[in-house]
Amino acid sequence: MPRLRDEILDCVVYLYCSYHEADEGIAIGGSGFALGMPCESLPGAAHVYAVTNKHVVENGAIHVRLNTRDGKKVLMQAQKSDWVISATDDLAVVPISSMPATSVSTKALPIDCLVTKEMVTQYGIGVGDEVAMLGRFINREGHQKNVPTVRFGHIAQMPDAPIETDTGVTQEEAFLSEVHSIGGYSGSPVLIIPNPTYARAGEALPADKGLLLGVDFCHLQDWQNAYDDRDHKLQNIKVPFNSGMAGVIPAWRLRDLLMSERPRDLRQMAEEQAARKLRGVER
Repeated sequence: MPRLRDEILDCVVYLYCSYHEADEGIAIGGSGFALGMPCESLPGAAHVYAVTNKHVVENGAIHVRLNTRDGKKVLMQAQKSDWVISATDDLAVVPISSMPATSVSTKALPIDCLVTKEMVTQYGIGVGDEVAMLGRFINREGHQKNVPTVRFGHIAQMPDAPIETDTGVTQEEAFLSEVHSIGGYSGSPVLIIPNPTYARAGEALPADKGLLLGVDFCHLQDWQNAYDDRDHKLQNIKVPFNSGMAGVIPAWRLRDLLMSERPRDLRQMAEEQAARKLRGVER
């Protein structure tokens, strides 16, 4: 496994249900990450989004906590209506461009790192490719600032059949990755890690940037029989057992959400407002 650049962790954000929980670093909430899209009419500027799962937002974790450059934290408080929620996938995004860029250390992943179906063919992405999941390990998450943790693994299965979670949510298109996902990582970015030590069916993966395979949305559980204190199997009682498999929504589904009508309209409005302010300053 290649050494990761330390700054890659700066894309991770945490989600909380209230200001108090974010300030104290308590409760599970969820993970997320920052993603940037260049402005169409303002060269050098970008729209920045926090990305997480729909179920994280629907469970109330709508406030985004970011790290500051001085080693502290800042909370972007939001309304649920600020979030753009996918109608088809377990995905949600909210604009965070209003945060002062000079005060936060969060670095947005560029949208061109999102894996497309064409990239899957171009780079021969498939079973066995190494991945890293960046998110919130709730046993050691950092209380006064976000301290993300990386879990490593491999693509175990390509998108083929829908994945149904224990909550009854069905994701129509998803990778399976063996990264030992647990609660708290929902909304984490899952990156493909280039490894030049083995041959590929396609072109070599780019070494100058990470490729976002997708967004973690569940950890799949198996069910096993319980045992009593005499080690006798209890045939009618089963308990959940973590299979070590995570469901990952393909990055191209996230791109579809970002290019849908509401985010596109909001970006246009933001650029028009910024242009009017700029014209006012120039006068």
